Amino acid sequence: MARGIGSLAPDGLAVIDASVAIKWVVSEPLADKAACLLDLPVRHAPAHYLAEACNAIWAMGHIRGELTQQQCADRVAGLCKIPVIEAPLAGLAAEAARLSAELGITVYDTLYLALALKLGAPLVTADRKLFERARGRAEIASLVVWLGDIAV
Repeated sequence: MARGIGSLAPDGLAVIDASVAIKWVVSEPLADKAACLLDLPVRHAPAHYLAEACNAIWAMGHIRGELTQQQCADRVAGLCKIPVIEAPLAGLAAEAARLSAELGITVYDTLYLALALKLGAPLVTADRKLFERARGRAEIASLVVWLGDIAV
């Protein structure tokens, strides 16, 4: 079911993960939907999101050969200019570890879920595994939004 930005985050608050952030600077499927999130007044992410997104961009260039070294550098620079409120990991780590053990996914991923729970805000993701595992848990299912379900 497609959801507009207003219904997704009526208070203008959302948590984004690295799978969404890279779509702000790399032309990939769902990039148009990720761009809609740039209209939100406030975007939050755990402090590691930038390293995770930069690593994905690096892999696009250095492993998969989809980007040149200069294109990688330009996209990382562009990503660094997009305002995102970064939450310190120390305040999320215990909850992320608990969720990781329960859901069977990495702490890298559950840090996003822990922040969404802490803020009571939706987590928007394009990470299918994270989405599917989180949707299976009643306490967090309503907070997790598949990027493809956002109406443009």
